[in-house]
Amino acid sequence: MTLWDCNTQGNQQFRVNSDGSVTAVASGKCLDVNGNATTNRKKVIIWDCHGATNQRWTRT
Repeated sequence: MTLWDCNTQGNQQFRVNSDGSVTAVASGKCLDVNGNATTNRKKVIIWDCHGATNQRWTRT
């Protein structure tokens, strides 16, 4: 993922799902912590949704 100025394009739209996953609207893929990691300071990527813990997010 790359942080960029906000615009109205589909590549910047995400859906927060009830199971904790976050889906990119344009691709249908999930936010994923690279390497199946569940620790801090790891790279976040867009990947096929597979339901593992590295694709579950919480808001605090």
